[in-house]
Amino acid sequence: ICADVRKSLVVYKESIGNPQERQRCLDQIYCVIPHHCGDHSQCKDIKYCRYLSIKTANPEWSEKDINEEVCKSSLRFGGASMDLSEEGKDKLMKILTKRFC
Repeated sequence: ICADVRKSLVVYKESIGNPQERQRCLDQIYCVIPHHCGDHSQCKDIKYCRYLSIKTANPEWSEKDINEEVCKSSLRFGGASMDLSEEGKDKLMKILTKRFC
């Protein structure tokens, strides 16, 4: 999670003051927690999401095929996702966004 947030901030640092880039950075930060919990519905950029990258490159693949490929290529935890309650997700999101909002 820290590495993903850091990547977003490093990219935004080059464009500080640009409202569109700020929003892009915030959007990326907002999707980090769901992303790590296996929900890629908010992921927008293939450079941050292996699932989205594989899905975009193979639009004919089933959800099962995409998930299997993600697991094979995952660098951490054998492709396993975090299992957090909604309360846990909310707490982490507040921590991540407290300085931006």
